Amino acid sequence: MKQLMARMYILEVLPRRNQLQRPPVANVDQAIVATAVKQPDFTTNLLDRQLLALEIANIEPVIYFTKTDLLTYAEMANFDTLAAGYRKAGFQVILTREPFSDAALTAVKAVLKDKVSVIMGQTGAGKSTLLNHVAPDLDLATGEISAALNRGKHTTRRVQLLTVADGLIADTPGFSSYERSH
Repeated sequence: MKQLMARMYILEVLPRRNQLQRPPVANVDQAIVATAVKQPDFTTNLLDRQLLALEIANIEPVIYFTKTDLLTYAEMANFDTLAAGYRKAGFQVILTREPFSDAALTAVKAVLKDKVSVIMGQTGAGKSTLLNHVAPDLDLATGEISAALNRGKHTTRRVQLLTVADGLIADTPGFSSYERSH
């Protein structure tokens, strides 16, 4: 049977109220910043640069720490302290000992409801894995961390807008470094 391709047309270009160059998105309410605590290694410098870019773009950030199951109890205590600092600075932070616990997934679903969001973060941080846990029917491709480079392998190759938890979210390719584009 021959499959027909649907034709789509741009009918109107709406003004942009905000936009990011990396990832390339516009008119979003918030960004879920998926931040690995390990594999790839965590750095406050990278997270802070992402938060600054979001602030400049007037996009509400939500920090989601991934791979927390790889932490020792002492390391987890350090991340609890770090998360408390970000919360005190006014950021919403999702940090649980189990990375995809019911509490964490419930918090993500609540954040996504009725919003247009983007998920962003380093290659290998677990963006698509998080979305698969929130909405298992998505079945997004995920990859492994390169042992040689200690970073992800760019499994997600394009930005795609998905319906998840009664909202829209743009799944985006990761990056190995982050700088503000002009």
